[in-house]
Amino acid sequence: MEENMIPMVTPKEISEKINQFCETVSTETKPVYIDVVPYDKGVAGKCFQNVNSYIEEHGGKRIVGWNICRCKNIFLQAESHAIVETEDKKWIDVSPHGGCAKILFLKDETVQGLEHPIKSKYQVLTDSGLAQEFIELRKQIENMQFSSEEGFYLSQEIINRYAYFMKKFSETRGKNEFCSCGSNLKYKNCCGKEE
Repeated sequence: MEENMIPMVTPKEISEKINQFCETVSTETKPVYIDVVPYDKGVAGKCFQNVNSYIEEHGGKRIVGWNICRCKNIFLQAESHAIVETEDKKWIDVSPHGGCAKILFLKDETVQGLEHPIKSKYQVLTDSGLAQEFIELRKQIENMQFSSEEGFYLSQEIINRYAYFMKKFSETRGKNEFCSCGSNLKYKNCCGKEE
């Protein structure tokens, strides 16, 4: 399964919903935007390794916390993440993010890194049962991933269901058509609200 098929983006602004979600994730700090300055040796999805390599070569300090993303107006996700505090005390994200210029970062010293992976946290933004079902499927996959030391096997049923959601949540509708997420709202009032 390709994680990059999920239409995840950095929120354009720090709304009240995002602040409320962040407070459920960590009360240590408020979320802040961090510039993405990809390390030439960085690998997507390997932030802790990228940060360690960058610091070894250029100096600086590792800062841990959460990358806050949004999937349309369907759900918010907090994913454990590491960034660099440079020698001149500037925070930068050295991991590639598919062309994103910045991320929304929530510092949290309880995030341990590679040695102790932490499951993502979610908040559904719509009344769609499909959205909640998708979050439960993601949690199931994460549980399998974290409970296995040598990789894990996904059944064809899980792969097919995940692919179904990827297709559904990637669809764009006309602004007055019913939203593909199953909320029974028009696209402009649901998943298309942020576009």
